Amino acid sequence: MANATYRDARAGFVIYFGHHGAISREEINALLQADGYGPVAQRTMTHYKNLVAAGFNRYISTNRFDVARASRAYDRMSNLSRYKYRRTSKDVVVTFAKQTRILEMHGKLVETGDVGGIVEFSDEQAIEEILDFNPSVRDSVTLYYSNLENEVNGAILTIDTISRPVLVEFEYDRLVSVSEIEDKAALPFRRVRFNLLSDEENSVKIDIIGRRLYHFWLFTFGGGVGGVRVRG
Repeated sequence: MANATYRDARAGFVIYFGHHGAISREEINALLQADGYGPVAQRTMTHYKNLVAAGFNRYISTNRFDVARASRAYDRMSNLSRYKYRRTSKDVVVTFAKQTRILEMHGKLVETGDVGGIVEFSDEQAIEEILDFNPSVRDSVTLYYSNLENEVNGAILTIDTISRPVLVEFEYDRLVSVSEIEDKAALPFRRVRFNLLSDEENSVKIDIIGRRLYHFWLFTFGGGVGGVRVRG
């Protein structure tokens, strides 16, 4: 059996998740092949089970799943199951960037979450230009949504240029409320202040915790984080 592409495995997970895991690999492969996808292997079925057990409602690769379990929580938000994806259909302009070139393409946002989403490119001319540009994982991207005042910067997580339509998954460089992207009212923000105290009066431990909190809020809100103060 040929190795399934990312798009094949993702489509298989949608079927598996929709049946709450109560479906065999043979049944999944029959549905996949009927829709023009490739079959998935038993190890992929095991991966599906692990994803659901960890609380995911979206597909991430085995490598990303392993990294998520081994890394610190704030390092890669997009690898955490707490950030769900939801189906959507929204026009978006994506700017791909390399060191000396940029490419601006119109696509369709088909899945979205607070940490990123998946954009689909189905236009043949657009696909040809993307193939010629040859974007890679971790390349920078900028996304323009018509309802947002500012663009959103991010990076490519996965890209499947073999299957059609082309799918590109990206992560933002900060958390972006789904409600903003979906033209809905976002929940209001409130300022929160708290002090970190150590029973052992260990300033080193407090400093480490403070730095980790600082990096977490920096990722969450982008620049301008100045409210984290450490007191030993």
